Amino acid sequence: MSDISKEQGSISNKAIEHNSKLEKLETRAKPLARLLFYVVISLLFPIIVLMVTWHDIIAGHLIAIGVVLLALIVIPLPMILMSAGYLYEDLSKEVFIDREKRQIIIKKRNKEIIITKSDVVKSFHVKGVGKPRYRYFEGYEYVLLVLKERVRIYITNLLIDSQDIISLFSLNCMEIESTTPYIDRRLGAGVLTTKEFEQKVKEFELNFQDYPNEKLHSIILSKKEYASYATEAARNILKKRKQR
Repeated sequence: MSDISKEQGSISNKAIEHNSKLEKLETRAKPLARLLFYVVISLLFPIIVLMVTWHDIIAGHLIAIGVVLLALIVIPLPMILMSAGYLYEDLSKEVFIDREKRQIIIKKRNKEIIITKSDVVKSFHVKGVGKPRYRYFEGYEYVLLVLKERVRIYITNLLIDSQDIISLFSLNCMEIESTTPYIDRRLGAGVLTTKEFEQKVKEFELNFQDYPNEKLHSIILSKKEYASYATEAARNILKKRKQR
């Protein structure tokens, strides 16, 4: 009986693993299918127009036909660029979630990054939203994890549902809704590296050196009003004064 139960357990685990892979493939397939659709349409429409209106071209209506062809190519271009940008970001990238250890494992080009919540300094959730007559990019979204030393990890919903990442770490993401949710390389640029942080602390130690202890305690308690390097500088000054 024990052998049978082990075998059933193993079959069950394989089924679960298989289902998770299918779900992942379906998530990737939607934007990929959309990209292929727009590429085919952008190429097919001009060909159809040429076939239907070849006699007008011969008759001399080259400018009118040229404008129509240009419109048919340009209209789907934003969707093609958006999908291509997401696909390029995810090229050769695999994302795995270890719920037991609360880790995200990212594999790309023979490199592996293991991320825990303590590694995340700041996070962004960028989501495409639609407006009347402009709903091209609904369904596009990604999470940006800014790690220590300003390492930025982009995870699009082609690979995994954004909410899976957010809920795993209980992230308090900066929510950004956009009608054009392109991969923004400027996000997270303001996060300081360790060296930059230490330099800022030293600067503020000089600025705060003549402050009385009461003022320094007030700065430490006012975390919402002061940056972390300012409160760290106030803490360092108080520590040095106690050691005298």
